[in-house]
Amino acid sequence: MEIAKTARKLIGEKALLFVCDVHDKFAPKTYKHEGVVEAVGMMCEVAGMFSIPTLFTEQNPPVFGDTYPDFFKKLDKAPYFKTAKT
Repeated sequence: MEIAKTARKLIGEKALLFVCDVHDKFAPKTYKHEGVVEAVGMMCEVAGMFSIPTLFTEQNPPVFGDTYPDFFKKLDKAPYFKTAKT
């Protein structure tokens, strides 16, 4: 994929998509959450196309719930569990 190679050079070898605390429990309280979920999903797809690593974090899932379930379809590993605020 020639476009991917070119884009990879443009964005650098140290790129990372960082997705922080996108919990499904927060969805009802997030302004236009459908758009947020769609945008994050699209960013994950594009990151995958360009082989950009993606790091998901979850703030205390037992309290706040898990990462939005649709994102797991795009992940190749589990989210990073954290208990301290970022």
